[in-house]
Amino acid sequence: MNTSTVQADEAAIARPKYYEMDGALRANANRAWLLAFLTIPIALVAIGFAIFVRMQPPTVIRIGPNGDASVLGKPAKGAVSDLTSGGPMSSWMRRS
Repeated sequence: MNTSTVQADEAAIARPKYYEMDGALRANANRAWLLAFLTIPIALVAIGFAIFVRMQPPTVIRIGPNGDASVLGKPAKGAVSDLTSGGPMSSWMRRS
C-alpha cells in the first residue's frame, strides 16, 4: 500500500459518519428549543411580579414638625400601629 492510500484510509476512519453529525446537530437543536420553552414561564412570572408591584399604592411617610414619622393611608392588617393600639379586636375584648 502507498502511504497516500494509508493516510486517506485513516482520515476516512477518523472522520465521523454523516448520520452521527446529523444526530448531534438535532440533539443540540432539541436542547435549544427546550431551553427556549422553559424560559417562557420564568418571563411570565417576572412580568406578573412587576405588575403586582406596580398595582400597590406607594408608601407615603410623613415627618411631623417634632420629628415623628407617620404612615399616611390605610394601614395593613397586623401592622405595627394595630399592635401598639391593641389591634382591631381591642374594643371587643374590653366589653367583656
